Amino acid sequence: MGSGPESLENKLAELKRAYLAALPSRIEEMVQVAASIEASLSSPGCLADLKTLEHLAHKFAGSGGSFGFPDISETAEVVETAAKAMVESGTPPSPDQWQTVKDKLDSLRSAIDDAVSLKKT
Repeated sequence: MGSGPESLENKLAELKRAYLAALPSRIEEMVQVAASIEASLSSPGCLADLKTLEHLAHKFAGSGGSFGFPDISETAEVVETAAKAMVESGTPPSPDQWQTVKDKLDSLRSAIDDAVSLKKT
């Protein structure tokens, strides 16, 4: 019966490895959305991209905690909340508001880089 918990542990470890392997491409997707937002910052069209950013951040917020990376989860939650507030305002963010979100995205990228480098050690 000892193989049951070991098997579960192995499956969980494999899921965590797969999650870590996917992080770089997932953060790159957010960076691309952020670039699109920045390119259309003064346009109401950037609100759709902000909604996408909110959704992507929401996924990170949930999965980071699930896989044992609270820094990813907490930082993504901040990005999600900021993007959501901007979407709900119905007006494009000011450059200062956007800079705050960009700074949080940089923090999220750092948290992801830290998690991915831990995997390699």
